[in-house]
Amino acid sequence: MSNVSLTKPDHLVVIAQTLRDGIEYVADSLRAAPVPLHRTDGAGGNPIGARLSLWNELYIDVVTISHEVAQEQTADKDAPRPYGLDSTETRLRAAHGPFLAHWVARVERPRQLKRWADQYPRRLGTIRDMQHARRAAHATLDASGAFPAWRGAGDGLLPTLIQWRDANHPTASLPESGIALKALRGFHPSPELIGEQLRWLGLETILTVEPTLVEPSLFAEFETPSGIRTLK
Repeated sequence: MSNVSLTKPDHLVVIAQTLRDGIEYVADSLRAAPVPLHRTDGAGGNPIGARLSLWNELYIDVVTISHEVAQEQTADKDAPRPYGLDSTETRLRAAHGPFLAHWVARVERPRQLKRWADQYPRRLGTIRDMQHARRAAHATLDASGAFPAWRGAGDGLLPTLIQWRDANHPTASLPESGIALKALRGFHPSPELIGEQLRWLGLETILTVEPTLVEPSLFAEFETPSGIRTLK
């Protein structure tokens, strides 16, 4: 069973100090604003996040390091939040402004993510139940809240894997933006380790990783109605 045909990009994660900061950052960068998500079909209550739909069942998810809105929830409400949201490093970086921090890849059926992880625990780690915006999923979320890593390398460049339990993808309820992901590029001190895991996952054509002597980073290029634009 090929990894290539059963694993594909699902969403990109932008981290900001506040939801307003994150929405404005994406809107300024791509000339399209993420839609605030509400608890009851968009009516009433505080927003619990924001998403911008992209072409081909892909979207941008804006999350915050503050606790002003609800973030992705796991079965253990006291566990650290995913994507390094509770780490000192993430807080310090977000203090300088919103940034593209991570990406998530979707595992398609008939492959079962839980069974796959049971077969390859060193590669995939722990599967946890996740819920965000009232949608349930299984995801490769580390108990410490850290980004996925392979042999010590990760820093947001290796994707979290997700399998939505609902047959309808989250983009089905979002307005179309006319924006498509053109390229995803990463920079990391150990690109060979990142590349090894990406090849095993069947995602080596999605993310191009280059060496760097500074901190790891992620860049995305998009085709938009106003031309090529970048999110970093």
